[in-house]
Amino acid sequence: MSCKKVGFSDTETIRLKDHLKSLRYQFPNEELAATELINLSAILSLPKSTEQYISDIHGEFEAFDHLLRSGSGNVRKKIDKAFSFTMPRTQRDALATLIYYPGEKLPSLLASIVLEDDRRELLCTLIYQLVLVTRLMGTKYTRSKVYKMMPDRFKYIMDELLNEQERDKDKDKYYMSIIRCVVSVGQGPDLIIALCHLIQRLAVDKLHIVGDIYDRGPGAHLVLDSLMDYHDVDIQFGNHDVLWLGAAAGSLPCIATAIRISLRYMNLETLETGYGINLLPLARMASSVYNNDPCERFHPKTKGEKMYPTPAKTDIKVLVPDDSSDKEEEISKDDQKVLRMSDVELVSKMQKAIAIIQFKVEGQIIEKRPIYKMGDRNLLHRINFPKDSEKTDPTKPLTITLPDGSTHELLDSNFPTIDPSDPYALTAVERDVLMHLQYAFTHSATLQKHCKFLMDKGSLYKCYNGALLFHGCVPLDADGKLSEVTIPHISDITGKEEAITLKGKALYDLLDQQLRDGFFLHGNEGMGVAELAAVAPSSCLTAQSFVAAPPTPIFECKVDFALEDEETDDTLFGDSSESSDNSRADEILGNRKSLGQDCFWMLWCFHKSPLFGRNKMATFESYFIADKTVAKEIPDPFFSFRDDKEVVTGIINNFDVKPMGGVRFVVCGHTPVKVKKGEQPVKADGKMLCIDGGFSSAYHKTTGIAGFTLVCDSHELFLCQHKPFTSKALAITDDVDMTSRLVRVTEFKERMRVRHTDDGHRLAKRVSDLKRLLIAYQNGTLKPMGKGKKKVLMKFSSHLGKNF
Repeated sequence: MSCKKVGFSDTETIRLKDHLKSLRYQFPNEELAATELINLSAILSLPKSTEQYISDIHGEFEAFDHLLRSGSGNVRKKIDKAFSFTMPRTQRDALATLIYYPGEKLPSLLASIVLEDDRRELLCTLIYQLVLVTRLMGTKYTRSKVYKMMPDRFKYIMDELLNEQERDKDKDKYYMSIIRCVVSVGQGPDLIIALCHLIQRLAVDKLHIVGDIYDRGPGAHLVLDSLMDYHDVDIQFGNHDVLWLGAAAGSLPCIATAIRISLRYMNLETLETGYGINLLPLARMASSVYNNDPCERFHPKTKGEKMYPTPAKTDIKVLVPDDSSDKEEEISKDDQKVLRMSDVELVSKMQKAIAIIQFKVEGQIIEKRPIYKMGDRNLLHRINFPKDSEKTDPTKPLTITLPDGSTHELLDSNFPTIDPSDPYALTAVERDVLMHLQYAFTHSATLQKHCKFLMDKGSLYKCYNGALLFHGCVPLDADGKLSEVTIPHISDITGKEEAITLKGKALYDLLDQQLRDGFFLHGNEGMGVAELAAVAPSSCLTAQSFVAAPPTPIFECKVDFALEDEETDDTLFGDSSESSDNSRADEILGNRKSLGQDCFWMLWCFHKSPLFGRNKMATFESYFIADKTVAKEIPDPFFSFRDDKEVVTGIINNFDVKPMGGVRFVVCGHTPVKVKKGEQPVKADGKMLCIDGGFSSAYHKTTGIAGFTLVCDSHELFLCQHKPFTSKALAITDDVDMTSRLVRVTEFKERMRVRHTDDGHRLAKRVSDLKRLLIAYQNGTLKPMGKGKKKVLMKFSSHLGKNF
């Protein structure tokens, strides 16, 4: 049967033949095509593999690492399924801990046994139990895929143990002799550790990180190291992620904000140890400028164990964050973290110094791009500084007149670096500090490696297997309809910046592209200050240099352009038209780069940012104004419509989410679920799942729990509610698991198979193509390729089935 007889038009027939010819390079003869066809057809009938969804990690590495090891309770489910009637709960708890932390738990189990025979018996028993759990985990994968996951050292032994049935009397002695022999030659502990790691790998096949890896906790860099080693992961950016991505790309307001937040939560581990960011220039400047200023409003927020006792002053005000971005509340004396007073004072001064720098560079970018309509966030020029002719009382606080006309006293009136006549201009010393910091961020090898990984694996949203994944919100109007948002973009025709109004998926797509422009393109580095990212800073900061340095704006960038009617010597510069084209291309790239860098900051705090989702970022008000009502951040209408099934369905339709077996749903994070107050993560009859229950330890007091994660296996969608993760040591010694309970969200009407998934749809298309290729070989439409070519071509072939 030829292609023409199948009912295709002439054009379609030509396209089909061309496609089959290209496919022939991967499968040069009928036998290879048939083998792959059989393989993929069988894979389509396998059960769907398990997916795990985690949001708002916020640098809590130990808790995150535990969730990876435990598969958010999936490992425990398999243990209960295998041994619920044959093993008491305490032993199942111990077996689960062994799987999570084999290198640490196994020595403690063996240390309590004196007799060597008893030790060998325990090792044999553990191997047998782990083999049973591994078999349950491996039922969703092909034997070939499981075999590839095994360590080379134990491939043969594991393959035999996992695929031989000891219930067969003829193989019973063979099966048990393998285990006994492994233990007798001293390889039992190593095999146990290898089996535990294999179980961890099989527990989750696909990991989804729904935003906010950075800030608050001290281990964001460790989380990124783990994700880079993970077998299959995708990431949806959160607002804290784009902040650090922007800092790595050289955005000055992002750099200042990332440092301020790290100082605010006394979290310098990621900055200094993880990424090698030297804060000494900032510390030197802060100590000089705020030498006699206690900076009480900038005392760091922290909570935890006691550190260093203060020899003289012990009454230190320590603050802990609640669910808001910049709100605070006092905690009890028992929970207070006792710090060395000098450390607190230095960090407070550094935080105030970088905060003022942040307000200045943000003010310049808001003035630079009025299209953002964020003029109400520029507040430095609204401070009522006394005039030169007025006599001032140094004890009398300054006031500020807000955009709504209200006037408030400032809680801190010491602004030595602000020039009332030009409040958003940076002093020379502040500029020098930013030079150091920008160079450190853009030249940190580890930070650049992590952010490159984030950009490669990440996006603002993802549609996968019936799920729409995004971190924050989809901006809505008060009536629940998609909100039209006006943002700047670079015209493909003119190469100039112009306004564009978008909503929903189209808004997300353009913003995602702008982020990539800001990170990957080479152009106007440093937002108008190209030299900041181009040369290493060498100047030193001193108190004298600060006093002598007048305020200078950091965004000055003088560029001399030749007039169109100016005569030029073509013999010196070559073809003028070619030079003009190159100049225009460079200008367009520079504009896209600059806008992309600003986009990182815009997504962090823009009132219609899908990652922020509030009407304003009230950082200044939180620091300086006692009236908490002016610092209230009103959420986007999206958050009041999360329980509206019709609105949520409309969002799903706008993003064109393809169903998985008839199931479609939204997964998001960003706002902690206050279970303590009765809030539930399942909304809109299961159409929306909010899985940020307060992963960070800073949220535990507000939420009452330590967060949610979501798991989707072949049978159901279920939420895992977690208890606070105290420590890894306690989890090992006391067999404590942070997963407190599993809550079923949706039970599938039929067991999900690979054919129901997005990967399955691609495999099904591949099967269809292979059938046509097989027919073309059989009826002579295509001839097999020669044997010589076959060897070369097959070396570079890739098959979709390799992932199964």
